[in-house]
Amino acid sequence: MLKLTASLVLFVLSTSVLAQDAVQWRVEDGGNGHWYDFIPDDTKTYAGHFENAEAIGAHLITITSAEENAFAEYVRDLENSGGAYIAGGFRTGDGSDDWAWVTGEEWSYTNWENGEPTSFQALGIRGQNDGTWEALATTTEWYAIYEYSADCNGDGIVDYGQILDGTFADDNGNGVPDLCDAVQWRVEDGGNGHWYRIFSAPGISWAEAEQQAEDLSGHLSSLTSAEENGFVVNQFANGMTTMPWIGLRQDNDGDWGWNTGETYAWTNWSPTEPNGGSIEVEAIIWLTDAPPDRPLGTWNDYKTPHPNGGLIEWSADCNADGIVDFGQILDGSVTDCNGNFIPDVCDISDTFAASVERTPESITDFIEFDVSAIADANDTVTLSITAVGDLAGSGESLWVYLDGMLLDIVFVDDGAACEEVTTTLNILATEWNDAGADGSRLVKVSGTNIDPDACAEPRVGISVIVPIPFDDCDNSRTWDACDIASGLASDLDGNGIPDSCDPDCDGDGEPDAYEISSGQALDCNANEIPDSCDIAEGGSSSDVDSDGVPDECQPDCDGDGVPDSWELSEGLAMDCNTNSYPDNCDILEGTSNDIDSNGVPDECKDDCNGNGIPDYWEIKQGDVADCDGNSVPDPCDIAAGNLPDC
Repeated sequence: MLKLTASLVLFVLSTSVLAQDAVQWRVEDGGNGHWYDFIPDDTKTYAGHFENAEAIGAHLITITSAEENAFAEYVRDLENSGGAYIAGGFRTGDGSDDWAWVTGEEWSYTNWENGEPTSFQALGIRGQNDGTWEALATTTEWYAIYEYSADCNGDGIVDYGQILDGTFADDNGNGVPDLCDAVQWRVEDGGNGHWYRIFSAPGISWAEAEQQAEDLSGHLSSLTSAEENGFVVNQFANGMTTMPWIGLRQDNDGDWGWNTGETYAWTNWSPTEPNGGSIEVEAIIWLTDAPPDRPLGTWNDYKTPHPNGGLIEWSADCNADGIVDFGQILDGSVTDCNGNFIPDVCDISDTFAASVERTPESITDFIEFDVSAIADANDTVTLSITAVGDLAGSGESLWVYLDGMLLDIVFVDDGAACEEVTTTLNILATEWNDAGADGSRLVKVSGTNIDPDACAEPRVGISVIVPIPFDDCDNSRTWDACDIASGLASDLDGNGIPDSCDPDCDGDGEPDAYEISSGQALDCNANEIPDSCDIAEGGSSSDVDSDGVPDECQPDCDGDGVPDSWELSEGLAMDCNTNSYPDNCDILEGTSNDIDSNGVPDECKDDCNGNGIPDYWEIKQGDVADCDGNSVPDPCDIAAGNLPDC
């Protein structure tokens, strides 16, 4: 990962020159996610292409595998089939293997033409020879392929693509996301370790500029010394943004002050400024030599819409390690998986650090640290105590309390005389939370047998890390969203929860909801559980006919919990009219009549005259005669010619 300092950041005064014809070798296609652009300019040498590529955030292509070599050929052929081009290899010695890539990647894969490499110094690829390589004179003027591989913010996505799709701005057109154009006023150069960046936004208000800075976990710059003001001028003068807002504004009483609460003492107003009264209540810094009555680097009270951007400063150190968070995120010292420019450790925990330049003199001499503002904990709290003092002798120790509760007596046997010693205590979440239940919480340190004057620079300090609730269903100590975004966890149903935390009744790694929504599993009873799991042993449903459908989802006309089809197949119910519906339900629902109430639908009984009334019923009721007693109405016997008239 790239660590940016003032000496490394190139400020290019031009509009964006990102190549729009670059092609991505996509990860899902087996690639590396980098972008490649064939440059049809055969008037440049190796050095010319090298410098041109660097100026737009790219580099000459580095080819580290046969697959990448083939993809380079594909990119070249999109623009110029067979065209020869310069690549990013160069000779480092006289041997055939004494070559290197401009990026420092390992030189392992090669594809030399027979007889190559010769003694020339640069790497070229001839298209008509199937992408084989040859050594070139550095004066050779050929086409080139540029590769975009930088990922300055370490989010796993190549910067070029994020600039192209609008995820990040690149106002100065140098091919580097503006966030990574930030420069550090380094401590070793006399600075404060903070980071600074200009952003361009014509007509932006002070409040909008401050919000934009805060959205990036920064703030509009507070320039509290001539040295800091001078650093900003040296870095950003005469660029595209000449009138950026700084973090200076008036309060309701008309008094000027810094947005950070830092002391407003040193000033650098332009002559006759500030002069806007209650109309111009915020300030800009002039980063241009014009106008003449507003010297470079001086301040001016102003109002919207004249300022054209903002000067952001990053100063936060949430983990209290003495290093500004922004720089640690850029150089990879800490992770920021959700891209909010707050270290993950601070997103998932609340922290506190403070020290006092003395040691306690006695058991009743308390050094107090007010940790009331720190959050309640959802897990064990870590409390570290660091001391420099008279702690080497017998009986010399520190007593550590949380409010009135003694946590531990430390440095009893492991102290030192005037040398820094550290120990760590664990506090149960319940103890920590109970201590703060009344709205206040103190960590107190006293001591025994300590000579306060024994050391030249005595000191007692504490640091506290309090785990706080956050979305981490799989206890990976990383935000769920980050696990998903990085590919460490899948989220097939797109609900923002890792699949491993979603219900998965059959344990196949695919959430139940996803299987149901995608049609891979049925959920006939709409209980959000696949039918197969409802039916499985211990499930909530039965499947007496073993057809894979819960019984409650199958027709059950009499509501006895047994599917009609099962009752019919097992002879538990009759279906005389073969309509796949139990007779008793036909009768019950009025689909069939049962005039004689014998449980058999009338249509299943003899009805010789087809009037819908069973023959025997008509005979029984005396509606027709049956003189011969054969249970067939006489009119039907006569009509059929079966018997003589009685």
